[in-house]
Amino acid sequence: MPAAAYSGELDEAEYQEASKRLTKESRRFEEHCRRLKQLGLSELEMRRVIDPLESFHLQLKDEVEAYERLQRGRTSPLGEETRRRRELSIAQSSRRLALGTTPASSE
Repeated sequence: MPAAAYSGELDEAEYQEASKRLTKESRRFEEHCRRLKQLGLSELEMRRVIDPLESFHLQLKDEVEAYERLQRGRTSPLGEETRRRRELSIAQSSRRLALGTTPASSE
């Protein structure tokens, strides 16, 4: 499929901006995790804060990677599978938060 036919979320200018933002968000996410650990939060408390941030980060990363694959002329049916796995992971995290459990305690 030629790049001009791409009907996804990003055009070239948006891709450039998203790519820069992804780099900044990655650094910010890592720094945020470090600060939360320093505060001595429990695993559950950390997940409550980190899960929404991680979800946004993964969505942005998926969009950037999809555009890059398209620009290289490679679309992948695995992209849809990856998106579904991430959605499932987010749903599972939300369920654990609602129940007040962590991955280790829910097994």
